[in-house]
Parts: sequence; C-alpha cells; structure tokens
Amino acid sequence: MKDGYLIVVDDGTSIEAIPDDAGCLNFDVDNIAFSIGSNQISITGPTSSVRSIAAKQIVEPTDSTITTKAIETAQGKNCITCEGKRYCAKNGCIKTPCGWLCG
Repeated sequence: MKDGYLIVVDDGTSIEAIPDDAGCLNFDVDNIAFSIGSNQISITGPTSSVRSIAAKQIVEPTDSTITTKAIETAQGKNCITCEGKRYCAKNGCIKTPCGWLCG
C-alpha cells in the first residue's frame, strides 16, 4: 500500500493517483491538469469538473497491471485515450478506467 489520492471528475470517473517516491506527480484528464507536490494538489483547467479529491492508501501497480496498449509519449508524459477521455501521467502512476498508466 502506498499513499495516494482518489480523484472523482464530473462524470463520476474515478482516478487513483500515486506520486513518485519524491511525492510528485503530474497528470491530465482531458483538459484538466493536476500537479501534486509536497502534499499539495494544484488544478489547472475547469475546476468545477472535479467532484472530489481524497487522500487514500492505494495498492501499487505491478508490471503485469500496467497498461501498455496504445501508449503515446507527449511532452515527456505517457498518454492513453480511454472511454473517450485522454489521460497522461508523468512522475507517477494513475489508474484509469482502462488500467494503470505510469509515466
């Protein structure tokens, strides 16, 4: 188990986010950018699209659970398109509806 966050966006999609060992993570869900550092979260984009953010203990992904299909690299981040949304991760991992994405 690792310290992380559970983020829920406006359509009810839940994203589990695990920062790297330094406590940093940058990720995007469509046009909303999240930046985690020093136990603080900043959001860029339509913040009204974020329903909730909560600290949570999360089971870390293993190599066998990390999504490898259709990963693209964009601006130093790994990205996938899943269920009509674009997800990107850098410096950590996020669990999308299509599986874990790490960057």
